[in-house]
Amino acid sequence: LDAVHRHVDEGPCLSAAHERRAVRIDDLAADRRWPRYRDAALECTRVRSVISLPLFGEDATPATLSCYAESPWAFNEESLELGQLY
Repeated sequence: LDAVHRHVDEGPCLSAAHERRAVRIDDLAADRRWPRYRDAALECTRVRSVISLPLFGEDATPATLSCYAESPWAFNEESLELGQLY
């Protein structure tokens, strides 16, 4: 999915990194925020849930930690909280 982000220049990982906020997709097939990313990701993977968490370093280079699941609604509020603690 990193290649999909680079190819379409949009998606949850890029938004999480640049906006420095967590992003959760409960059902990729129903999500409308990044249509090019959604369509490409659905075409090449079975991923349906995504959680992207911004990482902060001393050099301020935007980065994320992303987790993917094949089932919809795989991540909840607790997943976000645990990820942000990490």
